[in-house]
Amino acid sequence: MSLKKLLCLIGSLTLTVPLVTSVVACGGGQTKAQPVSLRTVITESESNLGNVYIGQVVPNQPNQPTENQIKNELNKKYPNLQLDKINIQNITSVSAKITSADLNVYTDEEVDITFKTDNFTEVNGVVGAVWSMATDEAGKIYVGTADGIGTGHLYQSTDGGKTFIPIGSIKNSVSCIFIDKNKIYVGTSSGKYDAGAGQLHLSIDGGENFTVIDEQLIKNAVWSMIIDDAGKLYVGTYMGSGKGGKLYRSKNSTSTAFEDITKLGITIVGAVWCMAIDNVGKIYVGTGAGGGKGHLYRSTNADVTAFEDITTKIETEAGITEAVWCMAIDNAGKLYVGTYTKNSVGHLYQSNDVIGTSFTQLSAINNAVASLTIDLNGDFYVGLQTKDSTGIKTIGKILKQTNDVFVEVSGVTDTVWSMVTDKAGNIYAGTDVNIQHMSGHLYQSGKL
Repeated sequence: MSLKKLLCLIGSLTLTVPLVTSVVACGGGQTKAQPVSLRTVITESESNLGNVYIGQVVPNQPNQPTENQIKNELNKKYPNLQLDKINIQNITSVSAKITSADLNVYTDEEVDITFKTDNFTEVNGVVGAVWSMATDEAGKIYVGTADGIGTGHLYQSTDGGKTFIPIGSIKNSVSCIFIDKNKIYVGTSSGKYDAGAGQLHLSIDGGENFTVIDEQLIKNAVWSMIIDDAGKLYVGTYMGSGKGGKLYRSKNSTSTAFEDITKLGITIVGAVWCMAIDNVGKIYVGTGAGGGKGHLYRSTNADVTAFEDITTKIETEAGITEAVWCMAIDNAGKLYVGTYTKNSVGHLYQSNDVIGTSFTQLSAINNAVASLTIDLNGDFYVGLQTKDSTGIKTIGKILKQTNDVFVEVSGVTDTVWSMVTDKAGNIYAGTDVNIQHMSGHLYQSGKL
């Protein structure tokens, strides 16, 4: 190796990261991404200190990279780099110092390290309002759509979201997708818009063939599913305006027969829109009606023998009992609850502990929260339904939360009904153009 190639003696390393700035224009706030580069020249005196000074990363909040991100990107450029000798120090929202005791690190050219952008771009091949999404352990992505008259499609991508193709024989609106190992559960609605008749379908061959499960009991629109620690499947439904919904549970981990457990303390006003399970096995059930009224329930134990109404633990404005549209649990075990009242108004609440003893409203959000997802770095994405400047047209947007700061990301303008994070760290957002649920779009975020 020539001395010219030794990074400890000469050279420069350019680390390029996206700088995301908020630009407020006449008519509303827009978020745009512009690249920024920082070059650090390595000097001989620095190398003599025992560590090789490699460079500095300057991200812009909230795009702060993690230590693993930086190491992974360096390793892509230097496959023989000994990562255990890389030291990343002083990672903040403005900089990070990278040093190495590995004197075999060298380069003949500038190195570009690009961290994830927050722009979303549309993915082609998916038709209809995107109501539901899921990913499996192999990294496949599943998307369910609706067209507003009870029909829809199930799509699958096996190439990281580059292409989506229709799979299976399901022809009704796909309102919910849940994957458990090799089992693909699909909930449908055959009624107009989001209610009415529906079925629960199961595939054990990757989505080629589906069978209907317990059609004598589950025969309304399926909107939510979850599996408890014992392997039992829970299914939440919506029968239609003024009719409420039901909560069903499989009789055991292998059974396709279900029982109605709504009687275990749940009074459903509207649909069972969402469910979540916490770190101790308790199940949360979110319900709501079209007028913005609803409840949040929690099982009293991990065996789920009863539910309690914990709506009063959510500090709502003027005592409003809000419809619970979506839930998510972060890496620390805290529960987030997204709600809707009326006229596209809603809130996001965060539990103050890991068992949901009480909740606090996050004041940054006052729009209807339709979907939530958490990326591989623990950053929080919030899909909203809101109104345009006239207060008439229903639109949407996505906010990203990092270090308790919410920033709007660009590329999405319709109600964000569904979001999911895949194994590669990409965020997928499914939208609905209007309240008739007839059309929508699928978007994908920039890659890590």
